[in-house]
Amino acid sequence: MARLAPTFTPTHDWTLIRLIKGASGVVAVSDLEDTEQKGKVVSVGPGVYHSGTFVKPSVKKGDVIYFQKHKYNADTPEELLNNGFALIRDIWVLGVEK
Repeated sequence: MARLAPTFTPTHDWTLIRLIKGASGVVAVSDLEDTEQKGKVVSVGPGVYHSGTFVKPSVKKGDVIYFQKHKYNADTPEELLNNGFALIRDIWVLGVEK
């Protein structure tokens, strides 16, 4: 699945990210605390209609972002999580690293 992830295109306001490993060198997938997590955007959906207006995602491919890590665990297929990827919604992005 890791080889397929870069060709995976999310729909709506979903974003596929590669999780960035912490100081320990491992991604703590089972850690569900309400703290931020870091990842690199691999692929972004086109956006979503909200109250009749089309809203584009706030991130683009290649961005390094921070997001609430508890959000992706329930929504990401296990095959992606096991290979260091996660799916998150645009609203869960806390910020983009410059």
